[in-house]
Order: sequence, then structure tokens, then C-alpha cells
Amino acid sequence: MSQNQNNWDHEEFDLDDIVNEFKDYTPQQAEPATVRPAPAPIRQETQSTPRSTAQERPAAAQQRPVSTPPANKNPRTGPAPAARPASGGSKSGGGKQILTGILCFLAVAVLVVGAYLGVQALRRNQAQTPPTTATEAPVQTQPAPDTEAAAQPTIDETGFVEPTNPVVEVQEYEPEQRLLDAIAVNPEVVGLLNYGAFSSLFVTQAADNEFYLDHDYALNSSWTGAPFFDARCRLSPRSTNLMIHGHNMKNGTIFSDFVNFYEESYTHKYPIVSLAKKDALENYVIFAVTDVETDPTASDYFKITEWDFDSGEAFTNYVGYMQSHSRFTLPVDVQPGDQLLILSTCNYIGSDGRLLICCRMLRDGETIDSIRTLFGSDEA
Repeated sequence: MSQNQNNWDHEEFDLDDIVNEFKDYTPQQAEPATVRPAPAPIRQETQSTPRSTAQERPAAAQQRPVSTPPANKNPRTGPAPAARPASGGSKSGGGKQILTGILCFLAVAVLVVGAYLGVQALRRNQAQTPPTTATEAPVQTQPAPDTEAAAQPTIDETGFVEPTNPVVEVQEYEPEQRLLDAIAVNPEVVGLLNYGAFSSLFVTQAADNEFYLDHDYALNSSWTGAPFFDARCRLSPRSTNLMIHGHNMKNGTIFSDFVNFYEESYTHKYPIVSLAKKDALENYVIFAVTDVETDPTASDYFKITEWDFDSGEAFTNYVGYMQSHSRFTLPVDVQPGDQLLILSTCNYIGSDGRLLICCRMLRDGETIDSIRTLFGSDEA
């Protein structure tokens, strides 16, 4: 409160004297210090309509440069407080980095998978291009079968796959269409193996014994693999002994059904193994079902990878070992000059055991029916 106000409250004064004293007063002559602001609170003044001209502002305000308030400044309460980071302030940035890392990983994974599929597609396309050799020409000119049944093997009521022509000359043999289709996909498919109650598998041969351990006949990556001829034996000219390897899968695929041949009655019922190739059909008869140890450090080791024999004695010794270690004796003789086929799979016995289905090719004059009669099989 000013000193003049105190005088008004406590001293006596003459009204005429006051009027005479201020009768010549004008606003321009008033001292700036005597101009009193309105008694209204500052809060009410800030809520009133702002002055429209610079002349109405105090001199100090006209001289002060006008600055633009920050975007976060509240005209009522002043600048807004700085945003408080969430607890663990680095988590936001860290989360973005993790998200970015995941997106980069997914992008790389897509590129890798795309490249792998591209390579597989290229390989299949290359495999589908038939070789332009003289032996391929007859296949290209063969007419397609008239019906689907013509492309399938004959199956009797027990499910046994009957070879299309047990005794046939090479020039009269016509391979099944599904075998030709498989060869068109992969030229390393060399045959269709039929054995047992109903097992029909494409057989391949590669330059090594590794590829078809984890690839199927159509070149797809597969943990079951595919049956394949040992890379060390020859199909043409033919080695005396051929060997086909295959996994013994616990899920019941590939050669897992070999365990059926542990039963003598089953072997007597299904003594025939057939191999359909592009240029011939070969039929074999089982002469031994043998377990052998292929670990050279084992006491009962036997070398099964013999493809050609130096003499008839070497051949006889090889066959004799298979027959003497067979689970049972079968009514089949084997002589030097016979062509052998050994089907091999793991038996999970010993350190590196194998279950072998040992077969010899049917001789001239032998038929499937005569072999079944020899075994007392009721499969007609």
C-alpha cells in the first residue's frame, strides 16, 4: 500500500485543496512511478483479452524483443517439465535394436532359404533334361500307356508285387512308366526294387556313398534317404556282386521291414526279389538271411564289400560264409558264375552290424513259379 493511501486514512484534508492541486493533471504529465496498475490479481490479467496495439503496452514491454515460446510451454503454468523416461530408460532403444536384429535375421533366413530352393530347382531342372545319348532315344519314342493300370505292376490279393514279365528277353522288356518318370526327374535312379509282401522302392547310384543317405530319389533333402547301389560296384559291365544300401528307419520306412525276413516262414512265403531297370527286369531268389559285423576291429568282422572274385574258390568262400551264418537254411544252391545281389541295412547289433538279404539271380529255365514251389510258398 502506498504512502498517499496511508495519509488519506489517518490525516484530515480539505477537499477543495485536493481539487485545486490536481485540476491541471493530464495522463501525459504523470510520472511513470505514480501510475498504479489495476488492483486485479495477475492471474485475472493474464486471462483478459490481450492488448491489441504496442502503444498500450508498458515501455519496457515495447523494448523487449518478442520471442516465440517453446512448443511445450504452457502459457498458464510456464514450460512443461521434461518428459521423465520410463523405468529402465534404455529398454526402448534396446527394444528397437532387438526388433531390428530380428528383422535382419528373418531377411537373411529368407535369402538363404530362397537360394537353397533355387539351387534345388536348378538341379531338378538339369536332371529333367534327358541326356542326348543313343540309349535314351528309344525311351523318348515310346508311347504313353493308355490307362493308369497299364503303368502299375500287377498286385495279387496279398499285396505282393508280381513282376510284369518274369522271364523275358531284353528287347521285349518295357519298363514301367513310373520308373521312366523317376529317371526323368533324376538320371541317377537306376531301378525299382520289389520284395516282401509289398515293398517297392526306387534305387539310385551316385559317385559316392554319402549323398543318398540324406536325400530321396527325387533329390529332395530327406533324413530317411533312399536305397542306393554301392558306388564301388559296376552296373555296366556288371560286377559279379551288387550291393544296395538303405537305412533301417525306426518309423517303418526304407529297409526297416527287413526284420520280417528274420522269420523263416516269411522268407519262404516271399523268396523272390525283383529289380526293374530301364533296359531289363532281373529276378532273384533269397539264399541267406545273415547278420554280419563290418567293424574291422570286431572279432567276428567279415568283409562284405567284394564285387568281383579272383577265382571260383573265392566266390564259394564268400557265399559259404553268408549261408553258414544265415539264421536258417534255405533250399537254394549257389554256384560260381551266378550273379549276386546283397541288400544291406543296419541291424543295431554290435558296433557296426548289418542285416543282409543275400540273393542270386534266377538262372535260365528257372521261373518265379518254380522257385515258389521249391520254397513251398502258396503265393501263386
